[in-house]
Amino acid sequence: MENREFFKKPLHVFLLAMLCCTLWGSAAPFIKWGYKLFNIEGVPSILMFAGIRFTLAGFLVILFGSFLQKKVLVAKKENIQGICTLALFQTAGQYFFLLYWTFTYIRSQRIHYFRNQCLYIFVSG
Repeated sequence: MENREFFKKPLHVFLLAMLCCTLWGSAAPFIKWGYKLFNIEGVPSILMFAGIRFTLAGFLVILFGSFLQKKVLVAKKENIQGICTLALFQTAGQYFFLLYWTFTYIRSQRIHYFRNQCLYIFVSG
């Protein structure tokens, strides 16, 4: 089945949206749990923890993509600058300026509610 056909079926879109909600909503409690588990306190430790998580996630994405493509995925030399720019502004910038403050100063229930409202607006809008 082609990807375009897959996304035209409402049940498939609904199930993928539910998966995204589940994964996205579980991030805040698990990150806070990781802070307690590894005794992480202070900005440097929090940013290092984030860097380790993002690096592991990146390796998993490359591994999963390589498995799906049945070949090792390697970035082309001309794409390296764009990848690094995206990583800097989207990932590091977003984490430091938005998520660090949110995870540090707001309870998890409020974060979960906010994320669900944003996702509802995105899906219904």
